[in-house]
Amino acid sequence: MKINTDILKSYKDPFGNKKQYNEGYRLVYFYDDNKYEIGAYSNNIENFMYEFSKAEETPFDSSIPAFISTSDLLKKLLEEKNDVKSIAIYNIDGTLVDEEPNFSHET
Repeated sequence: MKINTDILKSYKDPFGNKKQYNEGYRLVYFYDDNKYEIGAYSNNIENFMYEFSKAEETPFDSSIPAFISTSDLLKKLLEEKNDVKSIAIYNIDGTLVDEEPNFSHET
C-alpha cells in the first residue's frame, strides 16, 4: 500500500496551521479494508516509547518501558490496540522501517 509522503510529513501546529516535518518517523495503524491512520511523530524511533506514558505521568517516569527493538515496540503498541490489524513505523520519506505483523504495506 502506498502512503502519501505529504501525509507522513504534515501536522497542524497548536494554532491550526498546516506545517511539515523535515525528518523523522510516523506510526501508521492499519485496519481492515486497507484503511489506515497516521499516528504519532518522533524525530527518532526510540522516543515512540513515550506512547506508553500516562497523561498524569511525566515523560521521564520510570514506568515507560525501555526501548529494545522496533519489533518489540510495535508488538507492545499492537497489544494496546484491539481493532488494529497491523502497526508500522515509516520514515517520513515514505520508507517502511518495520511492521508488526508484517503484511508488506510498503510504499
